[in-house]
Amino acid sequence: MKRSVPDRRRLRKLLSRFAGRKLLVVGDIILDEYLVGDAVRISPEAPIPVVHLKEESATLGAAAYVASHVANLGGQTVLCGVVGDDQNGERIRDLLAGRGIDADAVVSDPSRPTIVKTRVIARHQQMLRIDRETPRPVDSALARRLLASVEDAVRGVDAVLLIDYDKGTFTPELIRGAVRAARRAGVPVAVNPKPRLAMRFRGATVVSMNASEASSCLKRPLPGEAELERGGAELRRRLGARAVIVTRGEHGMALFSGGSPSSIPTRAREVFDVTGAGDTVIAVTAMGLAGGGKLADCVHLANVAAGLEVAKLGCALVGREEILRAI
Repeated sequence: MKRSVPDRRRLRKLLSRFAGRKLLVVGDIILDEYLVGDAVRISPEAPIPVVHLKEESATLGAAAYVASHVANLGGQTVLCGVVGDDQNGERIRDLLAGRGIDADAVVSDPSRPTIVKTRVIARHQQMLRIDRETPRPVDSALARRLLASVEDAVRGVDAVLLIDYDKGTFTPELIRGAVRAARRAGVPVAVNPKPRLAMRFRGATVVSMNASEASSCLKRPLPGEAELERGGAELRRRLGARAVIVTRGEHGMALFSGGSPSSIPTRAREVFDVTGAGDTVIAVTAMGLAGGGKLADCVHLANVAAGLEVAKLGCALVGREEILRAI
């Protein structure tokens, strides 16, 4: 696999074109809660640490996190997805409004709770995660409503992002319709899928997944470079995508876009928390495509951004100035 070398001048120019780009983000919406404190003793009730709570916070997760990333990079964002008709759904709407994200296509569904992931953190380590969710597919009427929102919004955007956390927002009909609407509008569509529905996203411009997810999609291990090369090429062919990105942790990324695959070494100087790295990759790649960038340049920028993101706690945001300094 050949090593891809970035043109830093071109990357800076592409980064400057992020401002004002409008993206439609479709997918699962999650509220990420953080309970932070000190763990100084073991409970007398069970062999577990007792966390003395000092700080609570909530941030946008999954597709809402990607939308926040786009906004933080200077883009305009339209978010389409589902929350519960509950207090946590209102918290998400408030957070979206605070970031200037258009939430008109966010639907409240009284039959399901807003998805919440609560992380308990002490001494800079995650001690426990509590998930509140009902991960069943949305009903057909709601799926049609979401697709109508996509078809309406896609005519005014520069790119579409489909963010699948396998929490029920995407149905096969919504996937097909969203990809078809983006292609009909002539805008790139970037996808970050989970394995269960990944192969349904046929016809996307670029699909990004990690090595474990790629292995699950192909139903075979990818233990070495040769297996990864064959697997990435097969994924791209089966997905009918212009490109497939496989993220590989400390080994960087592999880009499959026809011809010989490219290896992009990691830019992470220090890894503190890998949460959100894949979302960062697809958000920055889509912003680059929206700005008319070459695919390899978009992925190089995404690699720089991911290296910055994993040095922060949780699903952190990365700004253009940070990326510019790191190029």
